[in-house]
Amino acid sequence: MKEFQFPYDASTGTFTADGFQIKSTAVESFLFAYKEIFVDQEYRFESAKADPLIIDCGANIGLATLYFKKRFPHAEIVAFEPDAAAFACLSRNIEQNGLQGVTAHPCALAKTTGSLDIYFNPNKPGALTVSALAGRISSTSKTVRAEQLSSFIERDVDYLKLDIEGMELDVLTDLRDSGKIKLIQQMAIEYHHHIDVERYGFSHLLRLLEEAGFGYQISARLKRPVAQKSFQDIMVYAYRKD
Repeated sequence: MKEFQFPYDASTGTFTADGFQIKSTAVESFLFAYKEIFVDQEYRFESAKADPLIIDCGANIGLATLYFKKRFPHAEIVAFEPDAAAFACLSRNIEQNGLQGVTAHPCALAKTTGSLDIYFNPNKPGALTVSALAGRISSTSKTVRAEQLSSFIERDVDYLKLDIEGMELDVLTDLRDSGKIKLIQQMAIEYHHHIDVERYGFSHLLRLLEEAGFGYQISARLKRPVAQKSFQDIMVYAYRKD
């Protein structure tokens, strides 16, 4: 990550990058996410609209939200982040950069409404690995509010970004069961394979997408030599076929 050098105010934890003032919880996680989002453009999509509706699930400190606003200044964005430290940065980044048309919700997303335990490392506030699955970062847990994404969708969604550390299938199941998946046009789903080594759900996720009328492209990173049951991030880019 040494190739990225940005003005950084250590007293406030704020970077200056791409015309934004970006409050971060940690230098390392900021640089990692910046490379994925702004350099590799993992969430780039095309839209004929100047003001697409974008939903950012697992917004963390808001780098993807900032990226979307840079590409589509008039976009309407709805962001979700359950971790308090990350949400504080997300809220500040929305405010101090004067972002209009962005709404942020401090909650997790799940199959049902209620509460959810999320696991985090207290020594790394706002880390990218906060998850509802203990196997992702089994350290300390706290209870947060959980909502159904379907309850926030009332019209066509141009792009859904879903990076929620193991709860992807649960949220997609909610969208399918509610019928709201019919309103989604494109998706970027980061599937976290083998957070729980005994939990196999990727085929179910793909089948759900196919039955809902989506085609998809897949990108996956895998270290060599291959180790069985090792954790793997899989990106699924889904698009409506009809």
